[in-house]
Amino acid sequence: ELRRTLLLVIAFSCISTLFAFGIGLLLARQFLWPVRELGLGITAIHQQDFSYRIPPLHHDELGELGDRFNQVIPQLEEMQVGKAVQGTLLPDSNISQEGWEIAGTSQPMTAMMGDFFDYQLINQRYIICYIGDVAGHGAPAALLMAMTKGAISALTETDRLDPGLVLSRVAQALTSTTRNKMVTLAYLVVDLTTNQLTYANAGHCY
Repeated sequence: ELRRTLLLVIAFSCISTLFAFGIGLLLARQFLWPVRELGLGITAIHQQDFSYRIPPLHHDELGELGDRFNQVIPQLEEMQVGKAVQGTLLPDSNISQEGWEIAGTSQPMTAMMGDFFDYQLINQRYIICYIGDVAGHGAPAALLMAMTKGAISALTETDRLDPGLVLSRVAQALTSTTRNKMVTLAYLVVDLTTNQLTYANAGHCY
């Protein structure tokens, strides 16, 4: 009888161990694997691998989190593109000419902004300065900023000395290529010989 009881105890212990092992595997499958996949996704973001996607997880909170991740990561890639574009829009040096000091800096409130400015020296006599703001944020705003600056740069140096003409030409260029987008722009020309300022404003706040 004692031997039989001992065998039952041993059998029960083995069954309990197998049951616990199975429960452990189930919990690992249910929780640890999704957590690991989410961790790999975070690592991919850190490494700027925006092509990474989390595989389909369970139909629970972790699965929903994985779906959200896959929806957000393309937007992070868009932000990286927008930031790269923005980096080329702002001047990287100051102007010191004939007693005039022209300098500027920008501290964006968000990762990508719609604000931009620039200043240039023309023919060692004129300084042109302009500041603008694209409605909205993100890569579309950054690309519209690039288009605005490109429209100004495409003008001849003579045309760039006429603020009213500049704003008119830029407006024509943007309205012919964009829809339902708005850019404000203020443009200033400084004549270093006469110290005369010529200014035009297209809806930009003072």
